[in-house]
Parts: sequence; C-alpha cells; structure tokens
Amino acid sequence: MIRKYKVEVLTEVEVTIDDSIIDDEFNEVFSRHFWQADCLEDHAKYLAEMQAIGRIQYDRFVEGYGDINDCGITIKEGDTYIYDCDEEKD
Repeated sequence: MIRKYKVEVLTEVEVTIDDSIIDDEFNEVFSRHFWQADCLEDHAKYLAEMQAIGRIQYDRFVEGYGDINDCGITIKEGDTYIYDCDEEKD
C-alpha cells in the first residue's frame, strides 16, 4: 500500500541587505516591474522564501535583483527542522 504524508518543514534563512543599495529609489523601480516592496523586510522575506524553495542557485541571480552579490545581499541557509508530519487519508 502507498501511504501519503504531509510534512511541514521549517528552514531558517539569514538575509543581510545593504540599505544604501536597496533603498527607496530601488523599491520604487522594483515595485513598478515586479511586486510591491515597501521596506527591507519585504525583500528579506521574499529572498528567504526563494532560498528555502531552491530558486536561488549557485550563480546567485534573482529576477529583479540580478546578481545578489552586486546588490549587497547575502543569504545563508541555516538549520532545517521537521515541524509536523501527518498521514493524509484519501
């Protein structure tokens, strides 16, 4: 028999952002072309999510930012924890 599980995983991601590069002017242009970003926290959350789901690869290119190293952004993936695991019933 095949069993199906829903597993919730928590991954810690540390994001540092240079606010002399990702500033109000950057936010204005970025928000016109991509999604509404009003503050550094918006960028940090988005970049952490992209890292956690594997969308940021070895070349460190992120749509809207280019090479994140050139934007003064660093991302470090920390520990990953299993939060919950439940067998799904059909």
